[in-house]
Amino acid sequence: MVTSSLSNIQDDSAHGGSDKALEALKKTAVANGSSMHGTIGSTQPVEPLLIPGTAEYALHLPVTEIHKDDLKTKDEWVPRHSDLVRLTGRHPFNSEPIPTRLFESFITPPSLHYVRNHGAVPQIKWEEHRLEVNGLVHRPTSFSMADLLKLPAVDVTCTLTCVGNRRKEQNMVKQSRGFNWGPSGTSCSTWTGVRLKDVLEACGLQVPADGQHHVCFRGPKEELPQGDDGSYGTSITLHKAMDLSQDVILAFKQNGRLLTPDHGFPLRQGLPLVCLDPGMDGSPIWVSRVIIIPGFIGGRMVKWLSEITVTDHESTSYYHYFDNRVLPSHVDEKMAMEEGWFYKPEYICNELAVNSAIGYPLHDEVVPLTKPTYTVRGYAYCGAGLKIQRCEVSLDDGKTWRLADIVRRVAPNAYGKHWGWVWWELAVPLADLLRCPEMCCRAFDSAMNTQPNTFTWNLLRLLHFTWDLLLLLLLQFTWNLLGMMNNCVYRVKIHPEALPGGGFGLRFEHPTVAGPTPGGWMNRAEGSGAKPQQAVAVAPPVASSGKVFTMEEVEKHDSRESCWFVVDGRVYDATPFLKEHPGGADSILLVAGTDATEEFNAIHSAKAKKMLLDYYIGDLEGASPAPLAVNGAAANGVAVPAAANGVALAVANGMTAPAVANGSAVAAAAAAADVARGAAEANGAQVPNGHMVNGLAAAAAAAGVPPVMAAAAAVDLIALHPKKKQAFKLVEKHELSHNVRRFRFSLQSPQHRFGLPVGKHVFLYAKINGELVMRAYTPASSDDDLGYFDLVIKVYWANEHPRFPEGGKMSQYLESLAIGDTIDVKGPLGHVHYLGKGQYTLEGEPHAATHISMIAGGTGITPMYQVIKAVLKDASDTTQLSLLYANVAPDDILLREELDSLAAQHPNFKVWYTVDRPTEGWQFSSGFINEDMVREQLFPACDSTVCFLCGPPPMIKFACLPNLEKLGYKPEQCIQF
Repeated sequence: MVTSSLSNIQDDSAHGGSDKALEALKKTAVANGSSMHGTIGSTQPVEPLLIPGTAEYALHLPVTEIHKDDLKTKDEWVPRHSDLVRLTGRHPFNSEPIPTRLFESFITPPSLHYVRNHGAVPQIKWEEHRLEVNGLVHRPTSFSMADLLKLPAVDVTCTLTCVGNRRKEQNMVKQSRGFNWGPSGTSCSTWTGVRLKDVLEACGLQVPADGQHHVCFRGPKEELPQGDDGSYGTSITLHKAMDLSQDVILAFKQNGRLLTPDHGFPLRQGLPLVCLDPGMDGSPIWVSRVIIIPGFIGGRMVKWLSEITVTDHESTSYYHYFDNRVLPSHVDEKMAMEEGWFYKPEYICNELAVNSAIGYPLHDEVVPLTKPTYTVRGYAYCGAGLKIQRCEVSLDDGKTWRLADIVRRVAPNAYGKHWGWVWWELAVPLADLLRCPEMCCRAFDSAMNTQPNTFTWNLLRLLHFTWDLLLLLLLQFTWNLLGMMNNCVYRVKIHPEALPGGGFGLRFEHPTVAGPTPGGWMNRAEGSGAKPQQAVAVAPPVASSGKVFTMEEVEKHDSRESCWFVVDGRVYDATPFLKEHPGGADSILLVAGTDATEEFNAIHSAKAKKMLLDYYIGDLEGASPAPLAVNGAAANGVAVPAAANGVALAVANGMTAPAVANGSAVAAAAAAADVARGAAEANGAQVPNGHMVNGLAAAAAAAGVPPVMAAAAAVDLIALHPKKKQAFKLVEKHELSHNVRRFRFSLQSPQHRFGLPVGKHVFLYAKINGELVMRAYTPASSDDDLGYFDLVIKVYWANEHPRFPEGGKMSQYLESLAIGDTIDVKGPLGHVHYLGKGQYTLEGEPHAATHISMIAGGTGITPMYQVIKAVLKDASDTTQLSLLYANVAPDDILLREELDSLAAQHPNFKVWYTVDRPTEGWQFSSGFINEDMVREQLFPACDSTVCFLCGPPPMIKFACLPNLEKLGYKPEQCIQF
């Protein structure tokens, strides 16, 4: 018989575990001949006392005192460590260690392991405990603890993680049903127990033909408020349970010693044994035993396990169905209950998602600029037994990544499964940290899964969620009802600041701190926040008006009626200039109410910058109109960018743009309402102005629905946001010709539509050679296409045209993208919106036409294509369309196959081509657009005819407009996109 003796740990272990940890476990010594666990006459194994200063003591850090917060509660008998952060008040006990303690030891001591309890810890004695195994087995059996110890014991070193780990980041945007886990809801220990496979086989497991497919687990009855019998239960598949490679065990030891109460052990003669919490589901695990399922979420690991049932169906426990699921983003709680979404098996959470977080620098740690580098450290883990393959850190919002060194101390098991976390570290020059507003980390597993650049929200908030509207806040967010598996990249803000004793340093700000305590850049305490940078004032180019505005005041002026924006710390009212702007009013409204410094400087000339002076109304509070030099930094010879905090100068004063990053409920609701309004207006809907969207708030109040949820229900899933850049991932790339490409980018979910009104376009943004490049594009896809948008573009190569030796910066950048890369997009914008049946708006004013002539050049075909598709897909739209399309050569014609097909199928659309370099057999026109082409291919001028134009400015100015004028077209009938 193989026992649980640690002398056999090497031979019997499922995998090696941490060398130091395992070595320490082998060297257990009896101190003074007395034991900490076990008494005379007890069947409970006798364990020696732990001796302070020894390696094994460090593996456990035992606690003997009752915490004051547990006094006068049902857990008054359970000792608990004071460095565990309580997430749900005094009771029930749910906790995670403070980050400094989490990173003290690769193998987590039981006293510092995170704990997830749904109720009070049951008091169960070793001698009295029984494990019932029944269901589809030939020999239903009641096992005592002594019986179980007769089975072969194995050791499994693995990382256990609450599926709600890092949930607070999501809750700061929209409150889920779950409480505020920080980034320490994960731990790694060595567990000793018997294989579930051996237990089931000892009971004569029936063959699958007899119907058994699931193994159900249940904790003590009458312990919890929900369910038929007040127990916690869940299940896994029989295949998982019987697979030796999966290392599913019934554990009775952690780090070589019997479990503690919080982690599954029973009470023994009044002396509590501290039991690690293996299961994040907070379900009780029977006496000194907990189910350990490496790679799975903690919610599948029942503590104080009392019954195992083999069945032909999943567990019927309340907690199995109403916890640990990730529902689609459109499913709210009401819909989930009414339509039975909780019972759909495809939405269950089992395997852990790849995740990582930064441990050092700590939150609010200040690092003086006295050393050349700082070593950033963190953890990473994943599920399914996959290997963490690489960990990376970015200092430029994910544009580029630096490879970190990985520390591995847990070897794979005999089947190549990796169950333990890894730690990673990267030495970063302080000069690089000084130049960036934040750093973020991500990890990849061996299946090339990685972390999204966005938050995912769900109601239970155990996994990342997907909710369209909150995607449009400061970061993107994906919502699901339970709020589970948040695994977006972990972001730490960096604030340069003068030190009290002189000199200069960097203060680091994590997203949140665990539990209800305010803290972090998403939940700043009142009166705190990013401390203002001390700046050396530089004389402004114009005299100050004396008026000072907060960013909150600027954000209120985000409409046609009042359009303000900020550039280089100065506030401008562009309302009078909207109609005069050459790019149309939408180009300005795109940045209304925001800090537009980066975008304005990226595309405007010195002349345009001078024109700003006519619209200057005051300064932004706390900002300087010229680049900042931070006191102390100059003394150290380090230059600090004016916008070192990432959101121009507003953030240097502790503000954000928009000011919702503190994550307060009011701010989140207001932001969501603004998002809903912006998205609805972008889609042509009229929604009242104001931060709470009065109509939505009133409807929410009347229905008893929270305003944020009402805002979500008010609009459909729209990917674009008119005021914020959205990152979209490249998922397909097709070469249509030597210089024409079709790029497909995925949206936030398969249910999202792009949200681009017909006739409008978007801006694409990219940092190219350190310079922000913005270009306008119109997709070839439409809002009928859900889950993606397509760009068909022509790549203008460098050194191909003598007048443009650099070629097209954005087109070449798009060509360089690899599958999985992202592009930033913002919109919609444009002064034309085709509504259907010949109706359209121009700068918001209604117009109509029965005949639309069109002239396009090169990539200017895409907005025309949008209008053409919109007209032709509606059988009741009788608008007549005629397109004259100019290109260099026949191979350059974009979307020709689609255009010819539409012309063949619809009598109200015709197309004609002209090229500069015709090939043999060319049947259309050749040469530049001229009067004859315009007269022959387009409609005659009349009051009900207009001409849409889009193409190179010289073509429009010198070839199109003069010839249209000859045909009698008036300037107001020639509408340029």
